[in-house]
Amino acid sequence: IEARVSVKPADAKAAVAEFKADEKVQAAFSIFVPREITGATREYATLVEELVDGEVSKLTRASKPLESAVQAAAGKEAQQQPPSSTPSKPSAADQQAFQDVLRAVQTGGLPHLKNKVSEVGAMAKETHTLLTSIHEALAKEEAEDARLRQMNPSVGRPVSRQVAAVYQQTVERIRGELGRAEQSDRFVSNTVSVDAAPMLETLDSAAVDLRSVDPNITDPVPAASPQQNMAGLQEGRMLLKERDAIVLDLQKTKSDDFPDAKEIPSGAAQKEYFDKRLNKNYGDLQLKSTALLGKFAPAERTLSGALNAAPVAAPAGGRAAKTERLQKLSEASRKFIELDGFLSQGMEFYSREQDVLKTLQKDVDGFVQARTMEAAQLGIAGMDVQGQQYGGYGAPPPPGGQPGGGYPAYPPYNPGGAPPQGGPPPYNSQYGGQPPSQQPGYGYPPGGGNQPPRY
Repeated sequence: IEARVSVKPADAKAAVAEFKADEKVQAAFSIFVPREITGATREYATLVEELVDGEVSKLTRASKPLESAVQAAAGKEAQQQPPSSTPSKPSAADQQAFQDVLRAVQTGGLPHLKNKVSEVGAMAKETHTLLTSIHEALAKEEAEDARLRQMNPSVGRPVSRQVAAVYQQTVERIRGELGRAEQSDRFVSNTVSVDAAPMLETLDSAAVDLRSVDPNITDPVPAASPQQNMAGLQEGRMLLKERDAIVLDLQKTKSDDFPDAKEIPSGAAQKEYFDKRLNKNYGDLQLKSTALLGKFAPAERTLSGALNAAPVAAPAGGRAAKTERLQKLSEASRKFIELDGFLSQGMEFYSREQDVLKTLQKDVDGFVQARTMEAAQLGIAGMDVQGQQYGGYGAPPPPGGQPGGGYPAYPPYNPGGAPPQGGPPPYNSQYGGQPPSQQPGYGYPPGGGNQPPRY
């Protein structure tokens, strides 16, 4: 039997105090130690708490009516069943009339025609300027020739009026074409701006309800409701989703926002530090919250109006009433298409005139230059060139003004050639068989006539 040994109890606190833990272990477990919030850190945390709670409270109160409306609309949407009907097949005439209306509305209606009138006017002005420039060049050359003959009556070369006859005839012919086109321009412009304007205004895209005249839609168009007007319900849901996202961002930012106590200055600089930090971390979220607050009430009014509106009854007369409304718009659309076609013809006419006038201008410039050089030689040497060839231009034209082996004639239009594949365009075919010098004007009735058509 061994004797019992008495052991004195150890002091646990002293043992812990004397124990030195590994520094790496301490660093690893430091993340589980709660942050000490004291002094300036606690004061900043209080400011964050007040800011976040205030923004969340404002968003919640302001969105409450919209949230209730969205819930009511969602319930009504689930209860409603889509209307069923067996529509009758629309006639081909109604289909074509609707396509005409659709074309006129989508093209731009009356504003489009007015813009096109301005474009035609600008092209006409440019064409007249080209013609005037050519006429002035020929007149100047003729005056120079007359001055040369006054100085030397025995000068031996053909007079300008004789050798430039083909150019003068071309200028006068185009002048006549432009005069007739100008009458058509005035008629079409007056029709667009005055005579047909009230009718064309009915094609305003903001005023035309295409659903109410679409022959492929036979069901009545109901008033706004959660089923027929999903825009209000969808917008409400999107706004509430945006609200929840802002609240979540505020709370997440708050949970991560703990400044190091060592970074917080003391005294007067402390408030400036807090303000800058709050603005940096929460400024953008506050701006988003403020912008969202102004959207809740309008969205709630729109959705509540849709909920409270009763569906309208079917239009009196069914398809017959729809066809009547369609025919009224169809009349305006046919007038639009007709005038749009005339204006397109005008733009095409002036474009062709400008092309040939530019070619004519080059020929006239060359002719004037050759005559000027010849005049200079005659003035210096007293040359007699009667009956000789002009360099680059040949002999003068024969009597009667017809171009022969002399100055080249202005190339005539040839719009009456082979039509494009598929036939000429619908509103231009009546003007495609004659050169402009034989046409009554692009806006005149087919077959000739001295007056523009009456619409």
